[in-house]
Amino acid sequence: MNASVKELREKGKILLAEKKYDEAMEVYWKWIELDDQAVHPRDVLGFLYYITGSFEEAREQCLAALTLRPGHYYALKGLGLCLVRLGQVEEGIETIKKSIKANPGYFDSRYDLAVTYLELERYDEAREAFLQAGEIDSSRKIDIDKALAYLEQKQQ
Repeated sequence: MNASVKELREKGKILLAEKKYDEAMEVYWKWIELDDQAVHPRDVLGFLYYITGSFEEAREQCLAALTLRPGHYYALKGLGLCLVRLGQVEEGIETIKKSIKANPGYFDSRYDLAVTYLELERYDEAREAFLQAGEIDSSRKIDIDKALAYLEQKQQ
């Protein structure tokens, strides 16, 4: 990693922490200009576009990351979430499941699948996915317990 890319990576991290998303996007686009084969800036851009509600742009970044690194679990998870938001629910869920298959120990894929099921009111599948996520990372037990309590409340 050359000095300019390293500087952009650090600057991007700081901007993300400060929730300066537009500025962070500029930094990650500059990184891609310097190294168009880098997957990480595409992952981050996918995340940034997703959290700012630009699901089509997020999907494009996930697809670009997958072109560079086929089967990349993070890009698969992001793509799946985008597809759900874009109305391709079952395809999105299957794509998140591919992410889980690609990296079974990655908490966020299972947790995001659980949240997706919860939002779709598919409560039994949500419960199962939350429990599986909890088995992966016991340090997130509080988050899982809150989610399960919320799920129980929704079912009453």
